[in-house]
Amino acid sequence: GDVYKRQVRGAVVMASVWGIAVDRALLADPAALAAALDATEVPVWVAKRKEVITDESVSVAAATSVSDVPDDDDYESRTAAHAATVAAALADGPLPELAVTKFEKDSVDNGHVEFVAASANLRARMYAIDEGDRLKIKGIAGRIMPAIATTTSCVSGLVALELIKIIRSNNGNNNNDASSATSNSIELYKNAFINLALPLFAMSEPMGVAATKICDDVSITIWDSWAVHEAERPTLAELIDYFKDRYGLGVTGITHGAQAVFMSFLPTHKKRKAKKVRELIAFDELAENYVDLTIAFKDKKGAAVSGPPVRYHFVEKN
Repeated sequence: GDVYKRQVRGAVVMASVWGIAVDRALLADPAALAAALDATEVPVWVAKRKEVITDESVSVAAATSVSDVPDDDDYESRTAAHAATVAAALADGPLPELAVTKFEKDSVDNGHVEFVAASANLRARMYAIDEGDRLKIKGIAGRIMPAIATTTSCVSGLVALELIKIIRSNNGNNNNDASSATSNSIELYKNAFINLALPLFAMSEPMGVAATKICDDVSITIWDSWAVHEAERPTLAELIDYFKDRYGLGVTGITHGAQAVFMSFLPTHKKRKAKKVRELIAFDELAENYVDLTIAFKDKKGAAVSGPPVRYHFVEKN
């Protein structure tokens, strides 16, 4: 209907921001515009399904399973692909300058009111709320103080700038003076404190993440995690020895969710050391090829040590 055609005005607004030419003749011809919209393929939106099971008799893996969610490896590959695309675009030269577009309700050519009216009416239609005509929405929009939307846009832009810095530094495209900061130096990044009502814009260097020393040569942060692969450490004994050999830490307990996989103070659990890890945590019921374990450690003096989360990667399922 007409409300969907008016929604196209949003594309016109974005085009003006990015300096993209707009076919005004197409916008002025309703039949041609309708034909162009009909020829446009819009991807079908499919909602993700998440099933939460509260039955305590069901295993932890089944109760926390989520369907239609990409696995960790797929997520990492897609993230790496997006980062490579952005890095390639940055390597071609500076980013294009964006044009500032101010909301102007009295212009009939910029499409601002049409876009706002179409968006508002589509939202109202979703919730069975009475829709408004263009004149009414124009009057309401003209009286709104866009403080919240403006602050959100400002924060989103500042976050995007920091992400671009990360991508540039990870791909060796940092053009900052090497004498003042290294490519991955924390001094390149900024915290922002803003108050648009004053207005106030204050930038500061972020603090480094706090590191906790857990043994002689090992310190961890809240961002750290340890990964162990089944191909290298298939049995529970080999998993325990891994932490002793690499970090000098003894293992006093291993849990998976609510399941106690290994407790060193239980005599019956000593027999489990010869078993494979996949046998102890019902591998066939897992939705992924890895499992996150919570492991309690002790140092050489026998004092309790809190380590980071441990992800145990299994060999691919048959």
